[in-house]
Amino acid sequence: MADGNFPEAPESPRRVLVLASHAPRLFGRVLPVLSQMRGWDVRTAHFDELPGLHGGSCRDRHGDRPVPAFHSPHAILADAYANAAVALKAAFPDARLVICCSADRRPLAGDATVRERNLRQCDACVCQGWWQLADMPDAVRAKTRVIPDGACGNVFAPDPDACVSLANHPVWRRGEPLITHVADSCDGLAQSRAFWSALARVQRVRRDCQALIIGDRRALEAAAAEGLDLRRIHLIERPLPAQYAQLLRVSAVHVHLAPAHDLLQTLIEAMACGCAVLASGTEPVREVMRDGVTGRLIDAPDAVRVADAMLDMLARPAAHASMRREAEMHASRDFNTTALAARYACLLGNGSADEDGTEWRGPPGEHAVVMLHDYAAAASSCAT
Repeated sequence: MADGNFPEAPESPRRVLVLASHAPRLFGRVLPVLSQMRGWDVRTAHFDELPGLHGGSCRDRHGDRPVPAFHSPHAILADAYANAAVALKAAFPDARLVICCSADRRPLAGDATVRERNLRQCDACVCQGWWQLADMPDAVRAKTRVIPDGACGNVFAPDPDACVSLANHPVWRRGEPLITHVADSCDGLAQSRAFWSALARVQRVRRDCQALIIGDRRALEAAAAEGLDLRRIHLIERPLPAQYAQLLRVSAVHVHLAPAHDLLQTLIEAMACGCAVLASGTEPVREVMRDGVTGRLIDAPDAVRVADAMLDMLARPAAHASMRREAEMHASRDFNTTALAARYACLLGNGSADEDGTEWRGPPGEHAVVMLHDYAAAASSCAT
């Protein structure tokens, strides 16, 4: 054995250390796939847990027992705002430092300095969209690759026979007037008001429509403030990926009015499930969707226009069937986590994320360890 619990070369896997601070939100879909590629050993840890730095040790995915020391990673994957990224590079100078620029990270005080330092000293950088790449300094842009969010193809896929049953409610199936929406706590005020106001208009016209809202109790408070019929609004808090996918499969209209780049992951997953999507026409969304081809876009969060579009999509499902098919094909082709993980593998392995030829031979067995903390269940579901 060499370097702790890793086999001798040439069978030794390529070791990747992922800084856990923002791992779930940034890499929650890709890491499980990368960890199943033969020849890769992916570990996720907090900086103060790393052996030799603060006397700690990496933990297993459930955090209940130590994992043997993880020495000398070949690559380090961290968020652009991670304070510890450069310290890790100093501790492991031979490791390749790859920084991911989160599209939906809310900068805090002092974050700009940390981000500038990390981008300057990293070996490679990843951003999630071409719109994001355009804002990079020239020196950083040259070493940056665009790798977008993805959707797990074995979890997020259409199912015409899907059904959803919530407590004290009948079974809902595809073809019924069901509206789905992800009401994230970071929703912009204008977008949130536009959605709830539009839904109130839809409720007045379509007495048979139901809304399945993925969010927390604040979503119901916002709905109540707009005078909506809460009996036809059903809150689903923190669903697992498989549960969320089932909600999307029965959706007649999925409404995505998040500001700018927020929640693009959920939009891609909705497309992968073959949803008829109504979305705000921001630049990041336009990189993912084509108006009239893979969904419908609205330039401004205007409640009347949103309501009219929702009513039209509810009334004419057959007219939007081709958009559903195109959305699913587009998501499965361009946002498949298998292909995106292969691009990460190229980048972490000293190559370009655009190179082909990454060998894909199945899972390496017990050497793949991924700890995603609060998102462990989500990652586990994607990995199966």
